[in-house]
Amino acid sequence: MHVSTYADWEGVSRFYWGMVKDQLRVTDEIRAAAKEATRTAGADEASRIRAVYDYVVSNTRYVALEFGIHSFKAVSGRGPSSAAASATARTRRR
Repeated sequence: MHVSTYADWEGVSRFYWGMVKDQLRVTDEIRAAAKEATRTAGADEASRIRAVYDYVVSNTRYVALEFGIHSFKAVSGRGPSSAAASATARTRRR
């Protein structure tokens, strides 16, 4: 049995993007975190990705209690994990 208010995955994608797009904007805090994370990394993409990953896992602690809308959308502005996670996403897109 399949029950959904969405006709297809494109609809789910539009719903989710509408919730999170503003949280993925690069802020000065994110730029600073990315710069710090990659300060000693090599010039190649793999080194930068590894450096950001190491920074995130060394400088954040994540405990998830997801209720209501926050089971889909993170609470924005909750410390360095928000900046580091966004920095990771941006670094991987380069």
